[in-house]
Amino acid sequence: CSFWNERLEYWQGEGCKVSADSSPESSVCLCDHLTAFGASFMTPPNSIDFNTVWGKFANLGQNPGVFATVWVFIGLYFIGLIFARRADKRDAIRAAVLPLPDNRPNNTHAYLLSVFTGSQPGSGTDSRVVFMVTAENGDTGVRALGNQPKVRYQGAVKMFLMTTEQNLGNLQNLHIWHDNSGKRDRDSWYLDRVVVQDLQNGSTSIFLCDDWLAVDRADGLIYKNLPVASEEDLTSFSYLFTTAAKKNFIDGHLWISTIADGISANFTRVQRWSCCFSILFCTMISNAMW
Repeated sequence: CSFWNERLEYWQGEGCKVSADSSPESSVCLCDHLTAFGASFMTPPNSIDFNTVWGKFANLGQNPGVFATVWVFIGLYFIGLIFARRADKRDAIRAAVLPLPDNRPNNTHAYLLSVFTGSQPGSGTDSRVVFMVTAENGDTGVRALGNQPKVRYQGAVKMFLMTTEQNLGNLQNLHIWHDNSGKRDRDSWYLDRVVVQDLQNGSTSIFLCDDWLAVDRADGLIYKNLPVASEEDLTSFSYLFTTAAKKNFIDGHLWISTIADGISANFTRVQRWSCCFSILFCTMISNAMW
């Protein structure tokens, strides 16, 4: 039994108790003060006698559907575990930082490039991608991202180490294009954004694209001139909503994150897959109790 505290505006149970005159049809409350009263009830969970549960294994023929369902899920878990482990090994290779093939040994300044490929179908490309960054102290010249296999796959976040002869200062524009040499549906590329981090001073510049570099899509161009994103661009509703929605859907959804590309490295796919089945089996036990 509870009473409504008009000053604090919520239900409290102090000074009230359930009377022995209560029945399943009605509740009788005994309180030492006057106000608005109310009662609630809770359905207690069914107790599970594990001695009885283990004893049922001696008579599997009486509950074949239940045991078959449990063993099917256990089998699916271990089968999925094999594929999840293979995907973890593939993710470890993809997460490696690749040096640009045209880096020179005598270069003294280093930048980390994070290239985000879109998650739309057909976003990845096998075409050769080149770029040039212009800044207040010069430019990088035309540089290539390299031709390593599966560098730009759907939903990929690939990191590259770029070195230059000097500090470029404040970055201004990113010119990026490809040669459209990919085969079949691997010639076009959907570039989401590029993040350039100065490894010496820690400054970060973001170049937003969110568009196709393709001759048969969007504006039909395979070249983009991207200015560095301003604070207004990075705090706009469209950017924040799109970025948060993609991250929460792909990385935050427990089941989808086990198969999606571009997930974070906080948890492995094996861990995510195991959590999925832990929740599934806990739900099955809860349904047996209520």
